[in-house]
Amino acid sequence: MVKSKDAVTIHRSIRSLTLSAFGGLAVLLSCVSPSHASKAVVIGDSIGVGISMAGHVPRLAHNSVTIRSADALSQLKRVPRDSVAIISLGTNDAVGSIKGVESGIDKLIALAKSEDLHVVWIGPPCVRKDWNKNVIKLDEILKARLAGKFPYVSAADSALCDGELRAGDGVHFNMRGYSMLWARASEAAGVAIEGGKADQADEPTSKGSKRKRIHAKKRHAPEKDSNEQAAVEQPAAREAHAEVAAK
Repeated sequence: MVKSKDAVTIHRSIRSLTLSAFGGLAVLLSCVSPSHASKAVVIGDSIGVGISMAGHVPRLAHNSVTIRSADALSQLKRVPRDSVAIISLGTNDAVGSIKGVESGIDKLIALAKSEDLHVVWIGPPCVRKDWNKNVIKLDEILKARLAGKFPYVSAADSALCDGELRAGDGVHFNMRGYSMLWARASEAAGVAIEGGKADQADEPTSKGSKRKRIHAKKRHAPEKDSNEQAAVEQPAAREAHAEVAAK
């Protein structure tokens, strides 16, 4: 027969073990909670502008940036180390000659590695233009160059050439198209991204939805101090559709 003193001791031991188990579970759950999601910053060109809008994440991307530009390196240098750098580059290179583009790719890879950045690179999308042949070639170059280094998201497939996903210029996208690109990029990142849920309701199909998109952009705009105000561009929605149309 168990004495009363022993019974109390056993009860306390069981209670202590139960609390320890719950404590361990709480720690485990906190490790996978949304509060531990990674931040992301989109850098690169005007396609990147649209991708950042679809994912509701900050951007340094803006018009007319190429792989071989000093601007691309400058943007990458400004990405915080605890963020996922989503690179959208290649479209403006594919418009013209892509000869020698490998050196520009290698410089960006080297910089990302030296800064210990988590990078996802989105290549040039399929375009409804005669220079789509350069898109296909550059897509293959990027795949080979980035293999084993950083995740690469190919956007050169015919599914993205669907007219229902594209802007009238045949190069840029509507918000449905940008949401598809964002979904591919965020999946390739392999981590949860803070505030990174694409919202197709942002597509400007009506006055009401256009207002919603503008409000959402203000709500998710990156915070900037006075020194960064001029450096970090927050272009209007139309910027995402204006870059290569005349080329």
